[in-house]
Parts: sequence; structure tokens; C-alpha cells
Amino acid sequence: MLEFEQIHALIFGSQIFLLEQLNQVAGQGLPRVKIESHFENVRNLFKEELGTWSVEQYLGFLFNRLLITSKDDVYHVTNLGVEYLTWIARNGKTESKNL
Repeated sequence: MLEFEQIHALIFGSQIFLLEQLNQVAGQGLPRVKIESHFENVRNLFKEELGTWSVEQYLGFLFNRLLITSKDDVYHVTNLGVEYLTWIARNGKTESKNL
């Protein structure tokens, strides 16, 4: 639970949204082009905050916290990522965080 509290304190709302999208297609995942499109939309909305970020920097937190994985340019939510999303729902944590 402490790990989820720490993740929730640092994760962007748009990253939670991405986890939810990946969870909806669990098993098949999303191709890199969809991930890049999501990132570009977020970067356009938050130009000042993410202006020079790359998609790798944006995804770095999710990979480092073991919430997502990728294989052959297809991205998947991990079991830990699904558990985190469940924790959000069970504990009434907000999904609408900044950025």
C-alpha cells in the first residue's frame, strides 16, 4: 500500500489515463504509434511543462515503477499496474490529477 501511495503522489493524471487505456486492451496491448499519439496530445495540452520531453521520458516513470511493459513496440499494463488501478478505485483516490 505504501508503494501505491508513493506512486499516486508522483504520477501524472494522463499517465493514469494511459494505464486505464492499456487495462482495457489487456492481453493485446497498444502499439507504439497509439502511445506516441497519446503523448503528443498530452504534450500539446501541457506545452510549458512537457515542451522538450520525449515519449521515453514520459513513459520512464511507468516503466521504472513496473506499471507497464513493452515487447516488439506493443505496450501492456503489468499485474502491478492493474493492482494500482484497483487500489485507486477501492480507496477513492482521484484519477484527475494535474498533467
